[in-house]
Amino acid sequence: MNSFSRFSLFCVGVAFTSLGFSSAVTAQNRTITPPSQQPRCFCGVNVSTPNDDSAEQRFSTSHSVFAVRGVSDATTAPTISDGVFREYRLAVYMANEGFRSEQLNQDVSKVKAFWKELETFLNNIYVRDLGVRFTIVQDERLIEKSYKGSYAYDAGTKLINAAIGSDAYDIGIVVNYIEGGALQGLASPGGVKYHERKGWAIVNSQEMITIGHELGHLFGADHPFVGGAGLVGRCTEPKSGQSMMSYGYPYKEDFISLESLRMMHPVTMESDYKLPAAAKHTAPTNTAPRIDRAKMRAEYRVPKGTFFTIPVYATDAEQTSLLYTFNQFGCHSGNPATFPVFPPQRDAKLSFGRRYGGASMIANSDEIPVGNYRFWLSVSDALPVEEAIAKKQAPLYDGYIANVKVVNATPFKITSNIAPQYAMGQKLTLKWSMDKTFFKAGSKVRVVMSDDFGATFSHVLVPSTANDGECEVYIPQKLMEKFSTYFNIWFAGKGLIRLETIDDDFQYYDISNNALVDGGIEVVKSPVTFEGLPTNNYLKLAVDAPLPPAPQVTAKVNNATVEPTFSEKTEGNLTIRTWSVQQGGEVYGGQQFIEREAAETPEIPETPKEVKVQQITLTPSASSVVVGESLQIAAKVMPENATNTTLKWKITPEDILKLTATAGQFTAQQVGEALVRAEAVDGSGVSAECKVVVKPRLVQSLSLNATQKELIVGDAFSLTATAMPENATNRNVVWKLVSGDAITLSSDGVVQAKKVGEALVRVEALDGSGVLAECRVVVKPRLVQSISLNATQKELIVGEAFSLTATAMPENATNRNVVWKLVSGDAITLSSDGVIQAKKMGEALVRAKAADGSGVSAECRVVVKPRLVQSLSLNATQKALIVGDAFSLTATAMPENATNRNVVWKLVSGDAITLSSDGVIQAKQVGEALVRAEAVDGSGVSAECKVVVKPRLVQSLSLNATQKELIIGDAFLLTATAMPENATNQSVVWKLVSGDAITLSADGVIQAKKVGEALVRAEAVDGSGVSAECKVVVKPRLVQSISLNATQKELIVGDAFTLTATLSPENATNRNVVWKLVSGDAVALSADGVIQAKKVGEALVRAEAADGSGVSAECRVVVKPRLVQSISLKLEKDTVAVGDRFTVLAEVLPKNATNHSLQWMVSESLLLKYLGDGTFEALKPGNATIVAQAQDASRRRAICKIEIVVPSGLRDVVAKGDAPHIRVEVNTLVVEQVPSGQWLRVSDLQGRLLHQARSNGEALRITFPVMPRVLLIHVGSRTYKLLLAQP
Repeated sequence: MNSFSRFSLFCVGVAFTSLGFSSAVTAQNRTITPPSQQPRCFCGVNVSTPNDDSAEQRFSTSHSVFAVRGVSDATTAPTISDGVFREYRLAVYMANEGFRSEQLNQDVSKVKAFWKELETFLNNIYVRDLGVRFTIVQDERLIEKSYKGSYAYDAGTKLINAAIGSDAYDIGIVVNYIEGGALQGLASPGGVKYHERKGWAIVNSQEMITIGHELGHLFGADHPFVGGAGLVGRCTEPKSGQSMMSYGYPYKEDFISLESLRMMHPVTMESDYKLPAAAKHTAPTNTAPRIDRAKMRAEYRVPKGTFFTIPVYATDAEQTSLLYTFNQFGCHSGNPATFPVFPPQRDAKLSFGRRYGGASMIANSDEIPVGNYRFWLSVSDALPVEEAIAKKQAPLYDGYIANVKVVNATPFKITSNIAPQYAMGQKLTLKWSMDKTFFKAGSKVRVVMSDDFGATFSHVLVPSTANDGECEVYIPQKLMEKFSTYFNIWFAGKGLIRLETIDDDFQYYDISNNALVDGGIEVVKSPVTFEGLPTNNYLKLAVDAPLPPAPQVTAKVNNATVEPTFSEKTEGNLTIRTWSVQQGGEVYGGQQFIEREAAETPEIPETPKEVKVQQITLTPSASSVVVGESLQIAAKVMPENATNTTLKWKITPEDILKLTATAGQFTAQQVGEALVRAEAVDGSGVSAECKVVVKPRLVQSLSLNATQKELIVGDAFSLTATAMPENATNRNVVWKLVSGDAITLSSDGVVQAKKVGEALVRVEALDGSGVLAECRVVVKPRLVQSISLNATQKELIVGEAFSLTATAMPENATNRNVVWKLVSGDAITLSSDGVIQAKKMGEALVRAKAADGSGVSAECRVVVKPRLVQSLSLNATQKALIVGDAFSLTATAMPENATNRNVVWKLVSGDAITLSSDGVIQAKQVGEALVRAEAVDGSGVSAECKVVVKPRLVQSLSLNATQKELIIGDAFLLTATAMPENATNQSVVWKLVSGDAITLSADGVIQAKKVGEALVRAEAVDGSGVSAECKVVVKPRLVQSISLNATQKELIVGDAFTLTATLSPENATNRNVVWKLVSGDAVALSADGVIQAKKVGEALVRAEAADGSGVSAECRVVVKPRLVQSISLKLEKDTVAVGDRFTVLAEVLPKNATNHSLQWMVSESLLLKYLGDGTFEALKPGNATIVAQAQDASRRRAICKIEIVVPSGLRDVVAKGDAPHIRVEVNTLVVEQVPSGQWLRVSDLQGRLLHQARSNGEALRITFPVMPRVLLIHVGSRTYKLLLAQP
């Protein structure tokens, strides 16, 4: 962005009537008025654009010289470059209001900096797009430093010519400044072709894009928009337009659209006659890029509302990096453009889809309605601007007219509601609409994602899948934050999803919300983190390459490891690997796609059959052309699959037209009629004819070597006329004296000045074109050129007189009279005939000026001198003073009528006094001095006075203290003040009268040594005997503060720590301290500050100064327990049976740990039961882990593992003997072989009776809600312990 603002509304707020402007537009005393003889123009464009194709087709007769042989004219684009690099000297006239604007602030250096920045800005557009380079004229005369009036836009040429001359520039513009003005600029369309109109442009702001816009009008471009500010343009860009010549600027990059270049190109060629030869580089080293028309389609079909991309297949002999762009073609007011244009791009794929240029969408960029459209697809070899300037290389273009048919089919659009935020790796189902009747069977799509808001799409979500309206994708494992799209006001996520077909290079696509305000996708951290996912998730392998092994991928949820689900499937030549984890109702994961190259199937060539040409159609079938111009005749051969479509061209007669190297292109040789015939060469005998009429080339413009000329009576001047173009058939002219008799005019244009006056000379083309040009001649008289005086410097005494005389040259000047004028000064009087009379002392400037209006003059400087002083007398010649006294000397100058009786006072010798400028003497010190008064008129007269100064004695002394208390080591400065203040010698001598508690320096500094008292005296040294005394008392120095090496201390039971105290100041008399245990019994404290930690708790220790000052300091001590550092567990055996009890031995270290208690835990509470003190009971078979954890703050733990097995059978715990037969059926215990009549009792291990029954000799069945693990079976006097294995 340049430092000068580039955004503006060019031309808004001006009303029009059928007669032109309804009123002038005025701002800040400056009015921009349309010229009275110009067509109705607004910003350089004709308002009344016709409704037919005539305006659109103004420059459409000349077609591309790069057309490919045999290609129909329907696909050939207009010519917009001839390869000539042109350099224009641009004069930017800075009007006074622009110069006074806040931005430039009347600073010439800022104007020149603006010029340089403007030059760079314009060249970035014009060099790249048009091959035109501007060099801004750096001439300070183009800056209007004072206000000169209001300008119409056709005043520019006159203003610039008057400033620097017509030959110093090639194109010009006036830069004005109106705060808040609606009308931003006006320009003359195509004005650069004409000498008198090359500067007919004005802008009302310093916005560079506005200046570039108005210059575009001078080069012949109209407004391309459909409508803007109430105006109708060329209708080649929708709404208010998008390119530099429009009223809308949605892009960061400015550019000239193809349709604007189409209008500007012929104007640049027609203005070549005005450019110096060195400014036209007509021998380009580059060749034009070529579009491979064989690869382009005859028609592109698109479903309505569907975005699409057309690839342009182009090559260039010199470079690989080309620029691509497009413009909707064939548009006019009856068929306005609906597709916006875009800046040139390096990507050969031109996208037709939604774009944003700010907070809102670019007009129509997402509207693809049903209809037939033609697009001008273009490629250029434009170099980077600096390189193009260095090589003097203009861009060359090739173009192709593509036909696009938008049909009434279901749009290809993403229909899923894409959320503004997803997590990394989150899975989503992407859905889209598509028309199965439009897409061919087997149609495929690809899904990709951008992490830089669409600059690139580097993440492959799905490389290939059926175009069936739905697929699953995983968000990439990459954060995509929000970013500011405009000064931290607008924000969008960096992620965008793009869905595109991959059936061929012509793609249909859609993109998720890419608005600059709240658009895009933000990708945040995922609740599931993966390790080992492939960084490159899309691989391409050769057809016979082995499949790489799948990587080992792990996942974590809340730092807990989980096993991701893995799947691998192959569909055709694509293998898809997926890792996923389900969490919180969402699926997260990643994919890898491995694609094998398809095996090549050899093609069996078919035997071609010859197809003869049946018809040839020539377009146009009849045409007219001007001598020297080219004509392109397009031939369409039918059928399109004819074997040999080569044509042979014939011209009758042969001298009227000449066939160029390009098929169907002819150059007009001379006036006449010719018949062009195209014949098929395949022997079919088919041909077609076109009748061509060649007309003479008329003169289009006449330029004179002068349009304004001033002559002196008797002078002569030859006018010359240049007729353009250079190849006009008849360039002869006739000269006419239109008005005035001040000159004579010869038939060959020689003007002879006869007398004072004016005349108008006209030159007219003789070819009947009606073209003419005029020159206005002004004849002026011969003026005085110089004046000399008999004196240029003169000195006079008051009362004297002198006569000045003037001589005017040349001697034949018409009027040699002069006018005398007193320019400055009032020391003289001046008569009308040059007599000077001296009145008073001073200077004067006299001027003699020619009376003929030539402005020639001469000057004489006059100096009048005064009357001098002859003697001086003083009121005293001898004077005695006391130091501090004053006396005024006065001087009397004679004679009384001397011009200047003032004197200057000087101290000739001595420093005992000071002397003011008005003669006042001030006595400073004892001594003598000599004073002199001198006349100031230069006469040298003077008078003197001798002065003697005596001293002033001290009368009293006062001290800054008469009583003073000090601390040992302190110092104090006694000061003595002597009165009066103007006493000559105020010095004193210091004496220690009594006492030895202090020392006393010669300058009154007291230093306290020890406790005691002393008396100090100050005595005046001037002999007056005046003195003063001070009594001093010295006291001891106490402790002021104590600091400890710790004020908070944590200790472990058994640790020790030594506190140390530092007392301040260091020179305190007694620096000892007393240690005290203020509170708490967790520590012991020694007399020298050693702390011994005894038990857990807190204590407060204090150190107090021993000097009685009451100063102290404290330390708070916290004693903490000693924590467990390790635990080790020991098992006697690592396998036990169900029902066994066992104890785990634990060793806790260190042995002096404060708390040895452990908390016991088991991993499987169903297998083991904790009984206390490290003892467990085995309940159920399996493997279990026992954990012992310290119950202090260390939380140390140890583990051991144990295996529990099923016992081999029932074990009799209480008594021995034959046991009953017992079995278990689900929750039923079946007991057999209990003798009849005996009681069977069943209880738990605590002895609680669960069931009892008397046996009748049969099996007893006991059912439990839940089968216990251990039972006691009582049969008679015997008891059995039953261990039941659990399922």
